[in-house]
Amino acid sequence: MKKLKLLVILCVLLFPLVFVLPIPHKLKDGGTIHLKPIWHIYDVYIYNTEMVEGDRVSYKKGYGVHLFGLVIYEKLYYTSFDD
Repeated sequence: MKKLKLLVILCVLLFPLVFVLPIPHKLKDGGTIHLKPIWHIYDVYIYNTEMVEGDRVSYKKGYGVHLFGLVIYEKLYYTSFDD
């Protein structure tokens, strides 16, 4: 009976943890990683995007944190390499 009670308590504590652990998704824009849990509470973006405009190549780098769809923190910077 004690083992069953311990197992039930362990399952109740670990079950919600599975839903908030992030799952990485790679986007098709050049390397951006989107971390999103099964239970959609927060999103974390790690930006690494290559943008080509004519003969100029620039990169968007940085990261952002979204909580319940609202932008909480975002730090972006753009770099470009001209030939």
